[in-house]
Amino acid sequence: MVVRKRYYPHGKCLKCPLEGRIIKDGLCYSCYQDHRVLHQLKEIENNFTPFNEYNKNLFNLYLTYIKRYRLSYSIKNQVKTLVKIFENEKIDTIKSWFDIYCLSDAHALYQPNSTAKGCAFIKIGKMLQELGVLPPREDEKDRQIMLQLSYFFDPKNVEEFSKSLIKIGSSKDTAIDYLYALKNFSHWLFHIKKKNTLEQASTHDIKTYVDFLKEQYPNHYIRPRYNYIQRYYRWSLFKGFIEVDPTPKLKINREKVKINVLDDYKIKQILSFIKNPSSNPEQALMLALTLIWGTMTIDLAQAQILIGTNSFDIKFRRKELTKGKKFYNRPEILKLPTEVRWLSDLQKRYLKYWMGHYSKIKKTYPKSPLFLHRSFNSNNLLSTIIISKRFQEATVSATGTRITNRILRQTCGHLHSQSGDASLLSTLGWSDQFAFHYTWLPREICSE
Repeated sequence: MVVRKRYYPHGKCLKCPLEGRIIKDGLCYSCYQDHRVLHQLKEIENNFTPFNEYNKNLFNLYLTYIKRYRLSYSIKNQVKTLVKIFENEKIDTIKSWFDIYCLSDAHALYQPNSTAKGCAFIKIGKMLQELGVLPPREDEKDRQIMLQLSYFFDPKNVEEFSKSLIKIGSSKDTAIDYLYALKNFSHWLFHIKKKNTLEQASTHDIKTYVDFLKEQYPNHYIRPRYNYIQRYYRWSLFKGFIEVDPTPKLKINREKVKINVLDDYKIKQILSFIKNPSSNPEQALMLALTLIWGTMTIDLAQAQILIGTNSFDIKFRRKELTKGKKFYNRPEILKLPTEVRWLSDLQKRYLKYWMGHYSKIKKTYPKSPLFLHRSFNSNNLLSTIIISKRFQEATVSATGTRITNRILRQTCGHLHSQSGDASLLSTLGWSDQFAFHYTWLPREICSE
């Protein structure tokens, strides 16, 4: 029996600009598959009988997300699995990304080798974030706390300690730092001293562990981690979990803190790039906001644009204040001045670029991030990872070398405090205490 290969003519697809094999109805394989799967999804949607109205709304969010992209037969299979869940199971109200992760762990809706990239519940979470129901995904810390706790043999006391930190107003990031330090000490204690819990550690054990750290790390790494361990044992003594505080009285010297700044030549290169009317407006704005206003990566990632006639303002996202932070050290709205000619021109160029880009984006809900996805698939906030990459692309365009946001921000602080007065920094995001440090800390020219 002779098997003949099916012949597909070559040509230009009617739906996309690519040329290749035309499968049917003038469409290439990808477009034809997308068309077929979309038709099958409509049939699934028509026959869908959700457990309740909330399940139906979640399913609609999922469909909205996947229809932004090319559809594949693997996506159809993921939809069928999700339909069974939404028809037979009541989904509790999703209030955080932690709820999303719990649903994702409970249901196997992600296959690494499948073209249906990503978990269905994560996709729903992204839509809820876009809708404003959930905060940015990077704010989720409960899952990280649980991950750190999972490394302990008996996490009961450590978990209570982390909850006590959060209860007194410490941030969850601080709690994670404590847990990370305690986890590393716990692992060392088990592998070297064969002790399962932190409560079994002796003074000699802690001294030996600090000596072990000194062989590998500088003092600025060791000092805070020793303080974390010390605080945990003081808390354990107060709670009655141990009878004697085993932490020895060690003096770990502080290392000299320095401010890393760029040399004058690189600063002039960046300013020249910002002022150049032919430079990329997005890159120029990123560099200007960091060098002049000291914005951090997370500020750039979560900022919104407030459009005026020929200019715009920038609205920064404000997170809840934690222990030790009584004030927001940056105004919520940054009003960019228009009196300076080059800055006014930059605003006009970026506004034109932004509006042209925004008009092409698939917008399900009204949201206007300062920096937009290049894929045009959504107007959701960018992650700090994407912003960091774009920022380094901007520094390469301006200077030919990669420079991190942290270095440029410290250079901003240096420039604003050269007169000996650093009070301005307390309105640009620096704390009052660290703003004062800029008046006397030594500078180190960075080679980046």
